[in-house]
Amino acid sequence: MGALKYLPTYISTLRTINTVIEVLDQEDDKLDDLYGNVEGVLRDLNIRYSLKSELERVRLYECSIGSRKFNLVIIVSGLDDTTSKSHNIEDHLSVKLRELEDESEGMEINTKEKWRGLPRDVQFSILRVILNKLNNK
Repeated sequence: MGALKYLPTYISTLRTINTVIEVLDQEDDKLDDLYGNVEGVLRDLNIRYSLKSELERVRLYECSIGSRKFNLVIIVSGLDDTTSKSHNIEDHLSVKLRELEDESEGMEINTKEKWRGLPRDVQFSILRVILNKLNNK
C-alpha cells in the first residue's frame, strides 16, 4: 500500500493520468480491513473519494485532490477458495501447481513457501503453462 502515499505527486505531476490502478496482496488481511486501510490513506492525504463500484476483489473509487479528478482502481490479489492461511500472488501459481501435482484438497499449505521451495525450472515451467493459456484465449 506504500505507493498510495504518492498519489498526490502522481496526479499533480502527470497531468494526463485519469486512472490509477493499485494491485495489493491480501496476505493475512481481511478484505474489509484492507479496503479500510486504503480509505484511511486517502483520508490522511486529504483525497476526497467515493466508492463508485465493487466487484469481488476490485473497487473503483472516484477521487479528487483540489480541482483535479481521477479514478482509483484497487485490485486485491488472492483466491477465495485457497487453503493457504494468507492470500497472495503465489496462490494463483499454486493452484496451477496443484493441478499439475494432483495435490489433495483441504490440506493447509503456505503458498509462498511452497512456490519459493520449487526449483527454478519448475517455476518457469508453470509460468510458461499459464502464459501459453493466456495467449491462446
